[in-house]
Amino acid sequence: MAAETRFRLKRPQKDFYLELIQAFPLASIRSEAHLRAAQVVIDRLLAKGKLNEGETLYLNALSDLTAAYEDA
Repeated sequence: MAAETRFRLKRPQKDFYLELIQAFPLASIRSEAHLRAAQVVIDRLLAKGKLNEGETLYLNALSDLTAAYEDA
């Protein structure tokens, strides 16, 4: 059973978030190649400038995953 949460993205932010997830799923980073690919996605989002709520949520999660790999 999935955990229930009060946090919900509304459209269009949800659409942006899901598009990013489909392009580069959020998963534990287990290799240098995966880390480099994640960094490309992060750099692309940062270069965009102002991000919407969905993009910001995704960027924060991906940044956490890269930091966890680097700390391991």
